[in-house]
Amino acid sequence: MTKDTFIKNINSQTQSQSIEVEYKKIKETEIPTTIYKYRNWGNKFHKKLITNREVYFPTAQELNDPFDCQRNFDFEELMDPEKGKAYLKIATDRIAEIYNWTPEEKEYHYSIWQHQKMDADRIAKLEESVKEKDNRFNALQGTFTSSLIRNSILLWSHYADSHRGFCVGFNTEVLLNEIKFSRGQEADYFPKLVVTSMLQDIESEISKKIFSKYDAWAYEFEYRIVAGQLRNKKFFASPDAFKEIIFGINMPKHTREEIMYRTKKQIPNINFYEARKVRNEYKIEVVPMH
Repeated sequence: MTKDTFIKNINSQTQSQSIEVEYKKIKETEIPTTIYKYRNWGNKFHKKLITNREVYFPTAQELNDPFDCQRNFDFEELMDPEKGKAYLKIATDRIAEIYNWTPEEKEYHYSIWQHQKMDADRIAKLEESVKEKDNRFNALQGTFTSSLIRNSILLWSHYADSHRGFCVGFNTEVLLNEIKFSRGQEADYFPKLVVTSMLQDIESEISKKIFSKYDAWAYEFEYRIVAGQLRNKKFFASPDAFKEIIFGINMPKHTREEIMYRTKKQIPNINFYEARKVRNEYKIEVVPMH
């Protein structure tokens, strides 16, 4: 399911329309101008995002979705004799490429393996091997999750202390340029778990799995940055990577004043906004602070 389809079903009709307009503006460029991180000022680690300019990259195991960054393969299809043989041929070709086998060496190994059967025990071992490889891969990757929108009622509720928190807007291009070995992309949402045939190029699925999620999460309009050098590490972004800070509807005045005072030391050119309820609508507007 695409975001354009899903948008018709989330929240109320008025909230959907406001977010859809914002999303269409974002889609005009390949790299979004701004990405947003919703935070809780009561969390000492969240505070450091703006007081120290610390951007944290957790591993996949730390994310709040247990299905995140997982590849799913149809191992049972290999019980079929013909598909089992086809997989052994594909596996032989992959190994031959890794070890630079000559055509004669590849043919020799295939002549042996083609007579072997992909029984339940062998398939179970293969499944375990693939899972171990995925776990090693995930342990080497750090993932920064963000949103493409700043006016979501649900995101303010779920990630910004029930609208008492704040939201940071980043200059996406600057942030990507500062982070080495990084890649940014919107999440792809699916109504069902994507299960891939073992007869396809399973290595190409590694990249796909990083950005695939169940469509129940589509309301987040997620944009994530993956970096191989930043697993479980803090990245200190430059002041230029920060564009704006938005205060939640329910944030106390004294907290706003504290944030503005402490932020100016680290990010002197930051712009401040506040979220407001739109009269007679299920809708949030974001307006500049005066």
